[in-house]
Amino acid sequence: MKIEIWELRLYYNFFDILCGKYITIKEKFIPDLNYSINIYNNKINVFKTDNTRYISKNIFCERIKPILLKEYDMDKKEIDFYKKLKKKHIN
Repeated sequence: MKIEIWELRLYYNFFDILCGKYITIKEKFIPDLNYSINIYNNKINVFKTDNTRYISKNIFCERIKPILLKEYDMDKKEIDFYKKLKKKHIN
């Protein structure tokens, strides 16, 4: 089972885009399970999603700029951990 590690650059307004000011969130996406995990404001966020979250639509005025950092196959221990995490946070 694959996992993708993404960097999401969040821009709050057009001036942030022009000035290159953004907040960075690292996020893990597990395509086979259709969910993502990130930590923001010291809180673990686990939510159902799909790969459309990571597709830039408007290159000139994008509010979220996704960058794929790494992709790899998880081992059994890691798969079990993420399945338990999903079960705990998503009903």
